Parts: sequence; structure tokens; C-alpha cells
Amino acid sequence: MPHPNTPPVTRPSRTRAGPLALALGFALSGGVSSAATLTVAVNNVQTSEGQLRIAVYTDANWLNTQEWTRAALQPAASTSVTATFELPPGEYAVAVLHDVNGNGKMDYRLLRLPKEPYGFSNGAKPKLGPPKFEDAAFNLADEGLAIAIALSD
Repeated sequence: MPHPNTPPVTRPSRTRAGPLALALGFALSGGVSSAATLTVAVNNVQTSEGQLRIAVYTDANWLNTQEWTRAALQPAASTSVTATFELPPGEYAVAVLHDVNGNGKMDYRLLRLPKEPYGFSNGAKPKLGPPKFEDAAFNLADEGLAIAIALSD
């Protein structure tokens, strides 16, 4: 016999709310959304130390280090590294950091000049700060896209 202070054991109820909610969610979302493949080739990797942090952004989260759309960590094993992402078609930009010392962030010299190699889609260059989203943005269509980003020296 259970102790008098032990709460009663309840069994999960069986309802149709789960499948109904799933069907309703599917109907409201407009069905299955298509995904396009984005292939990012990172070139000019100077050393095999550390890892490459490859982040895909939308305009709303551009260069927010905690809120990328998709991200990948790849070992810096050769002079060129590739990452593939499945994304809904739309407008995106990519930023890459070669985190040579593996501390998870960009290291800087004096005057906030980057100490570690980096690169942006479209070859966007920083001007007194990071490039604007518009300079790095590209359109990912249904058929997918392959881009190349050369790291800074």
C-alpha cells in the first residue's frame, strides 16, 4: 500500500488533440516548405590549427554572434574547407572566422583590428567596422547555390 503522502499515479489520457494539432499546424504553415542547398567553400586557410566558424545570417540577425540562422564548425584541416546548409530560399549572408586559438571568438590587435582570419560572402570588406548586410547578401533560390569565401591574410 502506498504511503498516504504519495501522489496518485495517473496515466496519460488518450486524446486526438495531438494529431489534430499537428494537422492544423501543417495546414496553417502552407504545407511542406522547400529547402535549398547552400554550399560554402572557404579558401585561403593558412593553418590547420583551430576551426572555422561558418555562420549564415539574415538581415535581422546579421553578425549577432548568438543568433545566426545556421552555423557550422569545421576543422581547419586543409587550405579549403566546405560546409553545406539546407535553408528555405531567401536572402542570406555568410561570415567566416578562422578561430585559430579555439577560444570561440574573434581576437583583436590594437585599435580593434582583427587578429584572426575572417571573410564574408560577396567578398564584402569591412570599413571602420563590419560590412553591411547588403554588401554580403545573396539570394538563395530553390535550385541552391555554391559560394566561395576567401579568408583575409
